[in-house]
Amino acid sequence: MLDQLAASLAQHLALSETEFLHFSSLLQRKRVRRRQSVIQPGDPRGIDVFVDAGCLRIYSITHEGSERILHFAIEGAYWCHATLPRVPSDIGIDALEPSDVLLLERSSKERLCRDLPKFDRVFRFLAQNSIQALQQRLVLSLQNTAEERYQEFTRIHPALEGRIPRYHIASYLGICPEFFSKVRKELAMRRAS
Repeated sequence: MLDQLAASLAQHLALSETEFLHFSSLLQRKRVRRRQSVIQPGDPRGIDVFVDAGCLRIYSITHEGSERILHFAIEGAYWCHATLPRVPSDIGIDALEPSDVLLLERSSKERLCRDLPKFDRVFRFLAQNSIQALQQRLVLSLQNTAEERYQEFTRIHPALEGRIPRYHIASYLGICPEFFSKVRKELAMRRAS
């Protein structure tokens, strides 16, 4: 389970075996069933999540009680769950399929950065990746039509459409499932002609 994480970290930082073992000793391994929560909205803990296998959705709940998907995390994804200390999270993370995840609690992360300051740079880079993904998604949703958002989704996540229910993709795109079906049908008709 740690091989993929080691390879991911190696892209950003050279670690000795002792340093990686120290880091991995702070991680919590968790097998998550489909629909099981990793983090629930309102949870005050800051937890970073590395997806070793499976697919997670990161979502928020509107004031009306409906869910809006912010991001999908698949194998190899590292998600920095940014919350201020003792402030309830406004997002939730749960599994769309059985998943293996590695969790790093805020206190362990802070201890690691104290013990091995080079991890500060790695976590900053990983946090920047999470922020960049959300910024791209925000710009996409503000500037593009539903059809353009769907086309970009399939470009960025080509394997996801067959793995997750269409209503989750509709939520991610910010449209209702019925309109999503209409968008897909119109695109298919144009491709066929």
